[in-house]
Amino acid sequence: MKMQAHQSGSLTGKERPFTKRCALVIGLFLTGMLIVSHAEEDIDPALTAWLVNQNGMKASSPDNALDVLAREITADVQKIGHTPKTVYVHGSGVPSYSTGPFEGNPAYAADLQGTYAITRKPQPAPKNSKPKTGLGPIGVLINGVAMFNAQDAQSYQNKGIWNQDANVFERQSFDSAPGHPAPIDSAPKVQGYVPGIYHHHQNPVALREQMGDDGSKHSPILGFAFDGYPVYGPYGYSNGKDLSGGVSRMRSSYQLRLISDRSTLPSGKKLPASRQGPSIEEIPLGAYIEDYQFVPGTGDLDKHNGRFSVTPEYPNGTYAYFVAVNDKNEGVYPYFIGQSYYGKVKQRKRIMNSGLIPSKSQPPMK
Repeated sequence: MKMQAHQSGSLTGKERPFTKRCALVIGLFLTGMLIVSHAEEDIDPALTAWLVNQNGMKASSPDNALDVLAREITADVQKIGHTPKTVYVHGSGVPSYSTGPFEGNPAYAADLQGTYAITRKPQPAPKNSKPKTGLGPIGVLINGVAMFNAQDAQSYQNKGIWNQDANVFERQSFDSAPGHPAPIDSAPKVQGYVPGIYHHHQNPVALREQMGDDGSKHSPILGFAFDGYPVYGPYGYSNGKDLSGGVSRMRSSYQLRLISDRSTLPSGKKLPASRQGPSIEEIPLGAYIEDYQFVPGTGDLDKHNGRFSVTPEYPNGTYAYFVAVNDKNEGVYPYFIGQSYYGKVKQRKRIMNSGLIPSKSQPPMK
């Protein structure tokens, strides 16, 4: 399958993600998609967990105008490659489930044709220097779609504090998946639409449905963060150390703060009047990242939204992130990962930790 040339572009608007391009790999048979299985791949979930499109399946949209564009795009991951330390995942960045419409968003889910590099040997970062997730992609789902953290690029009065939760302020532009594209401002319009980087800020409902992640068993791997640790759906082994206790929903340990105004930070620091946020009567709690506080012991997961646990793919245990949902299966803060990674993230000259790499940096792809 021919790989298209990389493109680049900077984003504007509420998110300012990456430039270059993406990709991915796997092993499962699902609605026209096959799972790759070789001796080495059978051992390492970082090589086998990707949805590789083996039959040329195209993207789609319930919106007629967007569907015309989507039908030109090969969905999911197309190729993968690997070295002993890294897996390289190449794809369009557009899923095989329907995308759009995106109310109020001028972009469409564009064909990115790029490659992500994910370490196969993740290592914990030092306790006091965990790398920040930041804006833009923080990891990649098994279908090649980008994961973003909770934030958009805006804050109250543009002061860099009281950072907006994209799942509140941008919700109207989400499709049913739920996801939406971040416009690439330097890219020329296509049939009146701006090319955009399709991504999820939270609970990827459509992907979970595609993977049969309904709580009847341990969730599958849904993606990998850029520190190399897996991201599972919301259900894990209750015990974590073995299979006893069955499966239960992994609860976030973040709680809405018990505050009557936005005059302090989660750390308790008192803010001057010029740095305080809007009244809770004006904008209810939960709209800003600083409205939440990590409260140890209130959930199953740590401040990064993960834990060390035995899983089906890692019978000896691994650190893993879990998608955060409530008992109604609705995404809740911090959604995928907290404001920092658990593991080390290799320093690289890429915008917003995008993880995308130029084609010359990747090994031969299959």
